[in-house]
Amino acid sequence: MTVEYLKSQCKGLTERAFQAAAGVPRKLGIQKGILPPIGNIPREILEEIFIATHSPCWPQRVRVADLPWALSQVCWIWRDTALKMPTLWATLPTIDLGVDSDNSAKNLILLVKLFIRRSGVHGLTLQIILDPYSSPHPDLIEVVDVLVANSTRWRRVSMEPRDRLIERMNGIKGRLEELEALHLNVGHSLPPDRNDIDLFQSAPKLKQVCIEGRPVPDRSILLPYSQLTDYSSEGDNKHLSDLLGTPRPNLQRLSTRKISAYYMRMLSPIRPSMLSSVSNLTKLVFEFPFPSNESSLHILDALVLPVIEDLRLTSRYDENLVSSVSSLISRSRSSTLKTLCLHMGRHHVPPGELIPLLRHTPSLEHLSITLPPAKDITHLSCNPAVAPQLRTCGFYISHIHSLPDVLAALNLLTKCCEDIEDTDLHSNGSRTLQTVYLQRSFPYTPPHAFEEKQRELGGWSSLTQTHDDFCWLKKSLYKYFPEIDPQSWSEVDYQPSKDSMSSKAKRLLLLSIAKDLPVTEVAEIYASGIHHALMIISKSRNGKYRRATEKVLEKWRPLIEESAEDLHWAMVERQHLIYLSKRNSSVIPSS
Repeated sequence: MTVEYLKSQCKGLTERAFQAAAGVPRKLGIQKGILPPIGNIPREILEEIFIATHSPCWPQRVRVADLPWALSQVCWIWRDTALKMPTLWATLPTIDLGVDSDNSAKNLILLVKLFIRRSGVHGLTLQIILDPYSSPHPDLIEVVDVLVANSTRWRRVSMEPRDRLIERMNGIKGRLEELEALHLNVGHSLPPDRNDIDLFQSAPKLKQVCIEGRPVPDRSILLPYSQLTDYSSEGDNKHLSDLLGTPRPNLQRLSTRKISAYYMRMLSPIRPSMLSSVSNLTKLVFEFPFPSNESSLHILDALVLPVIEDLRLTSRYDENLVSSVSSLISRSRSSTLKTLCLHMGRHHVPPGELIPLLRHTPSLEHLSITLPPAKDITHLSCNPAVAPQLRTCGFYISHIHSLPDVLAALNLLTKCCEDIEDTDLHSNGSRTLQTVYLQRSFPYTPPHAFEEKQRELGGWSSLTQTHDDFCWLKKSLYKYFPEIDPQSWSEVDYQPSKDSMSSKAKRLLLLSIAKDLPVTEVAEIYASGIHHALMIISKSRNGKYRRATEKVLEKWRPLIEESAEDLHWAMVERQHLIYLSKRNSSVIPSS
């Protein structure tokens, strides 16, 4: 072996090495292309994505499946990012003190401690529940003690204040420096002849309070009312009297529903001078529980709301609220009202009262009111100077309202939602709307009656044999799929056994019949309600029949898409009928 031979071999190795090195960047590019692009996202953006995807809706129940485990189990970058984000771990799983399993109690203890540790010093969001007829699990007393020890970090709290729980939580008094929002479900959990609840009386940052249920008359939940900006109560109204008893300059949003006659009478001593204390309200939601002959309207007659933006009033009886509200708005001299909802049960809006009311609302954008006379609807359509900013218009309707009487006026109003050029309608100065909708006057309007309204509005007068077959089929589906309508059990005389194989076979047979029935018009599946029923089954948590249901819906899809332009009224969750137009935004004010 000569020196020249060795030199030639080395030269060959060197050339191959250079060639291999030259191909490395290309191979690295191929390998990087295999990796998902999200792996290259900067950590700051990844944190924002995590926060956006994991934001439990407080005070709804937070289950273990809702917790951020999945985010921390994708890759090491995601895990490292998630573990370094205290915000993700600041919402604790719902703490059910009444669990009947030792393993469940131990797992809950470990979870709570883990989340408190990972959340660092971030404010905590927690929910504590305990059935009124249950006792706390002995092992979970430790959880209560851990929460009390960390009460200085409580930011949002939802709980059911049972006496046995209140006694254990005495240690939180004066330690709620960070508490901002409080949700209490008192129900019948507070026995009489006990001291008032003063756990939350000292909370300097507390702004938002919601109290549900109706506690006994001689017990109070002491709160720092003077600093509240949001107060909501459902059922309980003893605290409303306390709230309105002295000036509350900070209160901006007030909501109270389901008031009993007892608590409503407690408001009778309130004087107009006391109600001036809530003159800074921007939102008022109030439900009148009984007719005005028991002085339920004296509150409206005394109110002055100069900066009100959202006013929602409901009368469960046949109460005319229009004149009182018109007087209130005129007296307040407010030009800020943007949302007005007046639900007057089965009462009709008196003729000629709607337009004078709207003349006081130059900034109104959303109107929802019990169905007025046809003449008033026509006047509203053709006079854009009345409520010129109006964008959505809705009417509460019950089975006693005769839709044919106002059908022509509604059709005229829906034309305001269309982009129509060079027509007499727009040349006469018609207004422009985004949405027109009808809202079911629950509980006065049964679901099947609301479906009849859809047929009338859609002009589906010529019903076919297929429509009749679908109506029969829907009633049969109610028997075997209770998730379609929980109230439907009261309408049927047979409840199938959930474990019965014959019941499963009948369910599949009904779905097969739905698939085989010939459909020539989209009105047949919408007007009968069969489409809505199958949509609920397809989204049910029990996925046994999802595939069979989706096959039926898939068969109808071409017909539905083909007829989309001819479909003008769509039902949403059997509560709303929305007029569909090219610029429809489907904006319905939430309650």
